[in-house]
Amino acid sequence: MRGYSLHPHMTEKRRTWLEHLRDHGPDRSGSVVGYQCRKLGWTEWFVVLRDGRAMPLSEANKLFPAPHLTWAATDTAQRNDEECITDAGRLALKNQESDRG
Repeated sequence: MRGYSLHPHMTEKRRTWLEHLRDHGPDRSGSVVGYQCRKLGWTEWFVVLRDGRAMPLSEANKLFPAPHLTWAATDTAQRNDEECITDAGRLALKNQESDRG
């Protein structure tokens, strides 16, 4: 059986989700579009550390390299099911906007 192939083109729903994250900050997706954007590297999880600091997962990984970053609420961090836009997501939006205009 052949695996699922994810095409990196900008769809209207992907664009709308990325613009929302860019303009309003981290939010919950709960949709296939959010999953697709994470897989494409356009978004990432937003985490809350035990000490209350909130940040993108990539920043938390720099502070606590594996295996020190854990998801249990009693350990280092917990995922709050919110996503945030990445630099790659901002670039994808910028490229898409320049292609349109």
